[in-house]
Amino acid sequence: QLLGTPSYAAPEQVVAVGPGGGEVGPAADVYALGAVLYHLLTGRPPFRAPLPLETLLHVLHRDPVPPSKLSPKVPRDLETVCLFCLNKRPDRRYPSAEALADDLRRFLDGKPVRA
Repeated sequence: QLLGTPSYAAPEQVVAVGPGGGEVGPAADVYALGAVLYHLLTGRPPFRAPLPLETLLHVLHRDPVPPSKLSPKVPRDLETVCLFCLNKRPDRRYPSAEALADDLRRFLDGKPVRA
């Protein structure tokens, strides 16, 4: 059984509830933080559909609409950080929430982000 909200579940969490399961670790938390950031930037979650199962399928098989397409004033570097968090592959996200926070600090300080 999936615990949590489908729109904020990392792909590996969705796979973990199916046959064979998947490993869920800190990268799933980074994904969830990216989903919250996405919602803050756009006013909606990265994936949503009429039914929870459809939303989970979107999480697994679709890329989120870039935040700047929904909210044109989103800065490019902030969008890059957000989408980096939402990468389908856990090994292509920030390794920890601390690494994400460091990049957000870089953005706020006007420095280039690492994402």
